[in-house]
Amino acid sequence: MKNKKLFSISVYREGLRRLLLPGGIFFIILTLEAVLIPMAGFISQITSNYSYAADYPSRIGAVNVHPLLYAMIVIGAPILTWTMFSFLNKRSSSDFYHSLPMSRSGFYISNTAAVATWIVGLIFVTSGISRLMTLILSGVYEVIPCSYLPFMISCTIASLLVSAAMTIGMTVSGTVLGNIVVSGLVLFMPRYITAYIVKGGLSDLSVFSGTWAPRLLTTEINIVTGMFDFSAFTSAATQIYSLCLAIVYFALAGILFYKRRSESAERTAPSKILQAVYRIAVAMVICVPVCCMIFRGYASQSEYFLYFIIYVTAAVAYFSFEIITTRKLKNLVRALPGLGIVVLLNFIVIGAMWGLRTVYLNFTPDAGEVKSVTMLPVDEWDSEFSSLVYSKFDITDGNAIKIVTDALKAQSNAQTDRVWRYSYSSDGKINGKAVAFRINTGRDEKYRCVTLTEKEYGQMIAAIEGMSSYEDKLRTLPTPERGSLRSYLYNDGIYHTQYKNDETLFYIIQNELEEISSDDLLTYMHVYSSDEYIAGKVFGIEYNDNNQNQDGRISYTTDVDGRKFELNVPIYKKIMPESAKFINDHTSIIDRYNTYPTEIN
Repeated sequence: MKNKKLFSISVYREGLRRLLLPGGIFFIILTLEAVLIPMAGFISQITSNYSYAADYPSRIGAVNVHPLLYAMIVIGAPILTWTMFSFLNKRSSSDFYHSLPMSRSGFYISNTAAVATWIVGLIFVTSGISRLMTLILSGVYEVIPCSYLPFMISCTIASLLVSAAMTIGMTVSGTVLGNIVVSGLVLFMPRYITAYIVKGGLSDLSVFSGTWAPRLLTTEINIVTGMFDFSAFTSAATQIYSLCLAIVYFALAGILFYKRRSESAERTAPSKILQAVYRIAVAMVICVPVCCMIFRGYASQSEYFLYFIIYVTAAVAYFSFEIITTRKLKNLVRALPGLGIVVLLNFIVIGAMWGLRTVYLNFTPDAGEVKSVTMLPVDEWDSEFSSLVYSKFDITDGNAIKIVTDALKAQSNAQTDRVWRYSYSSDGKINGKAVAFRINTGRDEKYRCVTLTEKEYGQMIAAIEGMSSYEDKLRTLPTPERGSLRSYLYNDGIYHTQYKNDETLFYIIQNELEEISSDDLLTYMHVYSSDEYIAGKVFGIEYNDNNQNQDGRISYTTDVDGRKFELNVPIYKKIMPESAKFINDHTSIIDRYNTYPTEIN
């Protein structure tokens, strides 16, 4: 009689023991890295001529001193999961485990808990060792304390998500190749197709800004697919989404494990239907980019030949997967009808691009239907101080709203090409600025990018400056993300780095902004944002000139409508003497050979 408990402590302990070898190896590697990276930095410091190392320690994040946590996502979690459920790939061991006097649900949950324990333990214990080393060597490393927890949490969630996908691959396939292919498809295929549908349908449109695309359509909403964008590791929305997805995948894997037959061992797919699904998915990985190219209208003779080559490659991959997994040539004939499904899916993907594009372009409300519009930075790297300040204001002025709705209609109807930031005339002059807007109709909010002329942009700014709360909000800096503050000193065009007291400097700047005169405040606002303007109204072109116009700056990451932007806040000695003095007193020139205090001339 089978034990129907949903969790068995004995099975859980046995699972922990089975993972002792790979877990132990990863623990040794991660521990060595956690110790050696800080030690290497310490040795480098004491053997160089950095006489001020103790006063100006390197300020870095957890990722810089414990980067191998990334390896837990791409290597550790898959290997631990495969080791735990590898018995499913051998008929003899599969028969044995399926015959144990315990419910399949309880067996699955107990073993999955063992994998999760090892993942969480490896990440948190070795991160603790890493943090301890940086505290011991605090004279060399000034690690941002708040950088550890988000990094550990995100790596844990991402590792669990990979483990869940790998578990699905182990439960529906009985070979190593099948495990890898299915796991990869489960983990990446949905985001891969979504990304290409968005790219094909929207990315060329002037009214589209990838920064303001619906979050569920972006790769960054998933920590694993967005792991090369570090903002994915610090976003609460991404963490929540990825954790929910991991839970869903673990639940799905549990259902599949419960229904799995022991005979599935040593077979790539337990049924002909799933075998067909696998080979079709493999072919579609190659076909989807072509669908994007076809929809975007790349149709010269050379492109037609390229399409032919890619589709032939997809067909070869389709049949190759069948031969490799079944090792039966006669199955190639049986697989032929599946190519028709591949063709149909190509049309469906292209249709999805067309549908998304149509829905996006059909949003052209009249001015009377819009309650307010809000100016937003158009791209993540848009660090203009003005654009992030303007994002605080909901514009309700009818004329300003009409400017936005008229421009939106014109661009949507013309389907003009995307403007990255500025549009230029034939003689090279700027004739338009791309501005993102949040458009509130009262029923919902949409994000669209429109291109404004200098006159139109000036009218939008005038509408903002006409608000009673304008000056008060202008004096309040956007809130920095914890641990993201950095300050820099400019002296004779040389770039200097300040490592300490950034938070204090931020509050000094904030206090000075609250106290300076209105005229100085407007000067501060516009001199950083533009190199020329008429009556203070211009496109907002950032004026740098090798930083000669600035004494220094403080930069940090801030949140605007759930997106992260890097904001540069300038420091001008004439307007903010206390801030300039502070950054002067707490900054050092760092070069390869010397470290010494410097002064603002």
